[in-house]
Amino acid sequence: MIVFHIDFGGAMHILVMILGLVVGIGAWYWRIKATTDAVQEIGDLAKQAANLPRKLRFQRLAGKTGLLAIDDAREAAAILLMEMARSAGEVSSTQKQVMADQIATNLGLSAEDAGVMVVHAGWVLRDSPLSEAVIRRMCPILIKQVGEKELRDLDHMLLATARAEGEPTGDQLELLRAFRTRVGIAG
Repeated sequence: MIVFHIDFGGAMHILVMILGLVVGIGAWYWRIKATTDAVQEIGDLAKQAANLPRKLRFQRLAGKTGLLAIDDAREAAAILLMEMARSAGEVSSTQKQVMADQIATNLGLSAEDAGVMVVHAGWVLRDSPLSEAVIRRMCPILIKQVGEKELRDLDHMLLATARAEGEPTGDQLELLRAFRTRVGIAG
């Protein structure tokens, strides 16, 4: 049997040093990577905490559509204005402009935001039930969030919307009466 014998001579200590250096670099790389991952995880947790209110609101509204998703008095007011316009038939551009003007003036929104709110109200009501159901759903939101003065202001806004195309129709007057009865104000 032939055995080969390689003599590294004095090179063995160099190989051990290189191997130690490689192991040391690997250990430092692992520590740096673990620290980076921990910092990234902390950052992700901070983002989750910052988005928690929005996430909880979304979870609460998940599965709710149309009128069931509305919980803000300004949205409820815009929806009632849109329902007032719709109760006379197809909503005209004049009625949309009157609604946007009323929203901007009385709810303190910019003209652009008021226009967006009118479009949103139309979208919410696209498959809505009868006007009475809209009144039944929106009025408790308003009663809970605003005072009598704001309800009277909304009454005037509804009347202005009803008069956008002339004299209010019978359906519009009935909607106004139902609103006033539901919120407890005299006409």
